[in-house]
Amino acid sequence: MWWWDERKKRPAARRRRRPRRRTYTSAVDGVRGEVSPRPSARKGKRRKGSARASWRPSPAGLSGARWLSLGLLLGVCILGWQLLSRPEFRVEQIEVSGNRLLSSQHISEATGLRGTNIYYVNTHEVEERLKQLSLVRDARVSVHLPNRVHVEVEERRPAVTWVAGDTRVGVDEEGMILPPQAIDPQAPVIEVMEAEGALEQAVDTRAIAVAQALHELRPDLRSFVLSPQRGIAIVTEGGWPVYFGWETQGLPVQLELLDRALPMLRQEGDSVEYVDLRYPAAPYYHRRQGGGR
Repeated sequence: MWWWDERKKRPAARRRRRPRRRTYTSAVDGVRGEVSPRPSARKGKRRKGSARASWRPSPAGLSGARWLSLGLLLGVCILGWQLLSRPEFRVEQIEVSGNRLLSSQHISEATGLRGTNIYYVNTHEVEERLKQLSLVRDARVSVHLPNRVHVEVEERRPAVTWVAGDTRVGVDEEGMILPPQAIDPQAPVIEVMEAEGALEQAVDTRAIAVAQALHELRPDLRSFVLSPQRGIAIVTEGGWPVYFGWETQGLPVQLELLDRALPMLRQEGDSVEYVDLRYPAAPYYHRRQGGGR
């Protein structure tokens, strides 16, 4: 409604009355609340429709709920402390599987879990600790209530037997030198020609791969020699080596070339110093008095 303002000589808007704040009592005993209209999006403009009500509990009504929450939290803490301190949850049984070279007792002691509360067991840390053992390639640890831990290990298996001078050790596919008890009598044998300091250097995994591939193609080939310059070789009955190099892709072709050349090479007798098949497109043999074919 509008009326004329004599002082300002212009129509003035009638001042709106502030809406009364409604209060009510909740269904929960002792909790009082109040409903207030939601402020409009634009100042000075009345919002269309009914205002959206929001319930705000008074601070005095939350005291009981706060004490109840505090009591529940304290009870959970006491229950957790009792679970962590009870002797029934201390690790007593450590089961080990997958081991062949390492004893179960050795692996169990390496975990360091006996007597530890089972809720404190960090399986990832235990697995990394077990992988530090020279014969362990991978490990998986699982816990079972109330006090049992299961450890499954994957041991390193010797791919070849590495011979350097008087030293004879097992070596896995990754070139890791294993303890002497890990030697497999059925594995291929690689003898290093330049044995001095051979074990102090990293074992070349390419040599292991070539020796394994040759053994798979010809199971009767089990003894190999390693030259740092020419790679893996076999020694024939005539005493001269046949070099295959460092790659496995051309081995079938190289073996076929050797089979065709052997009758001719046997006729040469002791004059053959070595045969080089590293490049199948250009194989050759070297004579002792010089010259090559």
